Amino acid sequence: MRFRILALMSLAAAASADLGPTTLLDSFETPADLAAITPHNATFSQTSQDVTDGKSALLVNFAVAAYPNIEWNFSAAPRDWHTFSGLAVDVFNPGSQDVPLSVRMDDSVTATGAAPDSLQSSVTVPAQSAATVVFLFSAPSALSMGMKVGARLPGFLSMTNAGATINTSHITALQFFLGHPTAPQQLIFDNLRLINTDAQSLLYDNIVDAYGQFTKETWPGKVASDADFATQLQADAQLGPPPSGWDQYGGFAAGPSLPPTGFFHTWQQPNGTWWLVTPSGHLFFSLGANAVQSSSGATYITGREWMFTSLPSSTDPLAANYGKGSNSSPGGEVRGFSSGQWFNFHTANLQRKYGLNYKTPWDQTTLTRLHAWGFNTLGNWSDTAIYAATDARGQRMPYVGTGSSGSGFAHVITSADYWGPMPDPFDPKFSTGVDTSLKAQLTANRNDPYLLGYFVDNELSWASGKNSTTDTSHFSLAFGVLAGTSTSPAKQTWVQTLTAQYVTIDALNQAWGTTFASFTDLLSNAYTPPSKIVSAAMRSDFSAFIKAYAEQYFKTVAGVIHKYDPNHLYLGAKFSSFALETAQACAEYCDAISFDIYQTQVDPKTYAFLNGIGKPAITAEFHFGSLDRGMFGPGLVQVASQTARGQAYATYLQSVITNPNFVGAHWFEYVDEPLTGRLNDGEDYGIGLVSNADSVYTELTAAALAANQQVYTTRFVPTPPKRTRRRP
Repeated sequence: MRFRILALMSLAAAASADLGPTTLLDSFETPADLAAITPHNATFSQTSQDVTDGKSALLVNFAVAAYPNIEWNFSAAPRDWHTFSGLAVDVFNPGSQDVPLSVRMDDSVTATGAAPDSLQSSVTVPAQSAATVVFLFSAPSALSMGMKVGARLPGFLSMTNAGATINTSHITALQFFLGHPTAPQQLIFDNLRLINTDAQSLLYDNIVDAYGQFTKETWPGKVASDADFATQLQADAQLGPPPSGWDQYGGFAAGPSLPPTGFFHTWQQPNGTWWLVTPSGHLFFSLGANAVQSSSGATYITGREWMFTSLPSSTDPLAANYGKGSNSSPGGEVRGFSSGQWFNFHTANLQRKYGLNYKTPWDQTTLTRLHAWGFNTLGNWSDTAIYAATDARGQRMPYVGTGSSGSGFAHVITSADYWGPMPDPFDPKFSTGVDTSLKAQLTANRNDPYLLGYFVDNELSWASGKNSTTDTSHFSLAFGVLAGTSTSPAKQTWVQTLTAQYVTIDALNQAWGTTFASFTDLLSNAYTPPSKIVSAAMRSDFSAFIKAYAEQYFKTVAGVIHKYDPNHLYLGAKFSSFALETAQACAEYCDAISFDIYQTQVDPKTYAFLNGIGKPAITAEFHFGSLDRGMFGPGLVQVASQTARGQAYATYLQSVITNPNFVGAHWFEYVDEPLTGRLNDGEDYGIGLVSNADSVYTELTAAALAANQQVYTTRFVPTPPKRTRRRP
């Protein structure tokens, strides 16, 4: 073990020559070195085990607590680090679990960890591994470079400023911390140092090759030349059939048969387990892949041409993959490089692989792959053209429709509007907007048996948390309505309801603990409720209103769907944040409730409210990402490797199929996002089943197949017949 760790550390130390001149901050070798450190919910000691120089290092034991850390406090004499570009420290994780490690720098004694007084960033230190952790605090933020997650330094665990800016000539504190560890963790630190290099050029110059891949690393499956696409085609030709025992829709042909209806529907076993049912009457659990698109992969070029080593000329046949556009980021984010010319590396690679008319062969290959990996559903945001396509065996795949409530009506601004403000369903124009937006799709697909149903809208701001008990989170929609003007249809409706309920303003004031002069005063002026609601009547009224708001929304959308397409399911609005009241309203009008659940598994306690709610649920988005295939962003749930992604998939799916309320799990997404960020918001996550160069992540897909093909035999438990008592 000692030789392996020393070898790893030596490699990291050798690579650190690329970081420029260094200035040692702490070698952890003298009493003065240790005296400068203050632990919080942690203990430390010197150790000579597994260090770079055979001398001393710092062994830190982090307790189970909120943000256990070690801190250097410079408040008595703030440090001037403005001439440096970053920090580096050698770290060894001797444990059996990966450890997420964060760094924080403050420029004020009153800093709380948030901007504008603090910088924070994080990496994951793999189990039983050593590396040099680098924090380039002077590097441009990822957002300013047009990306969600900044570029990495090969050979290091690197992190950059996420977007904030602090005064690096007045550093008052530095700390390394863990988030909320669920078990004690141990790390060894050595050679904490300041580094001096041109951080921007080190990170971003010439980082993208002709195939849209990271230039500074190599990995299995990386495309080195066009000849590698022929190898891909050979592998695709060897793909197997869908799992045995499945019907043409991917349903449980070997299981019980129910009366066929010609379309998908829901059914609950007598033992309480919910199912989807195929048009032919077989039990169905939806195993989906989202965003199965050939057109994904576009990223802006204008203004950052120096990131790309090889772009086609205007006369090159690959120039067909250029385009122009402009995108403003959601949620008020200020992002650089979000307009001008873009290039789509994914479609360029498909053109290299299949020729200029790549769409039909790509459709066929993709469906063949998905069937062979045990998937049975084309998830949200997939190409509409692939709905009717077939795989190499002539088999279609069920799909979900992607809908929007449209535009042309009022909205409500809340504290959680990442994707935009909330539709106001009380506006009479809302119904018209929904009708206009959905009519053509509903009419065209109403007779297709391969359509499961429709998701309409995505991650609306119903609340700013998942069934949170914090009032400002749980009732953020009500807070937003009360902050609106008298022109708000939602506010008008609510004030009318309160007027009928309380009759006099004095009665309302007494119930709420407020001092409104009149109901007109309440309607005309913005009102901010207390962050913690102490009035039981106010809490009850807020709860009733957000329930009524959701009922109006779901009732309206359901009405339009059933008007034009009475045959297919309404699958909800894909909750990311929600209040219990909104989920209950969804259950009243939808055939299934959908949630985007980015966790290591679906926690049965969190979703226990589904018991007895009367409708099944779908986890409409989940994923696991890693950084071992040249990507910068690991997505919303990070693991250490492709093998770990497969293991995490199997664990997550097991948590879903053993929950009797869920009838589907959809992976987000089929293809990795572009290395330098997608067009609409710069997201650059390595979360695909395949890369932008169409290389398959075989460790993940093999694990997915093993898990997917066991779903029916694991989930289906025959309902035992009722016992009858014999007369003696």
